[in-house]
Amino acid sequence: MKMHFEKTDISTILCGVGLGISLLFLGLAPLGNWLYLIAKLQHSSREIAHATFVLIVCGVLGFGGIAPSIVAKIINKKSKWPIINIIMITLTTIADSLLTWGVVALMQHYNR
Repeated sequence: MKMHFEKTDISTILCGVGLGISLLFLGLAPLGNWLYLIAKLQHSSREIAHATFVLIVCGVLGFGGIAPSIVAKIINKKSKWPIINIIMITLTTIADSLLTWGVVALMQHYNR
């Protein structure tokens, strides 16, 4: 049985994949913030390194959800969903970055 996908189907699948990847990893960023907060309170350099790694992975892979959305927009130029995806992923990444920056700045200030 041969399956045939149209441009709109492929575009929708790519947008769904991009959104799923972004929401998964950007949703895990607060976990990385808690891990960092706990590690700084324990003064454990190994745990700080692990929490920093979690935060970096969440940020990079969360922002990486934009790539399928860009490809979806290239495939189906009439679709509006990729633009909404790109805007939402960017705003969520900025919000997570500000949250992470706030936690790190707070811990640097009180951990002197």
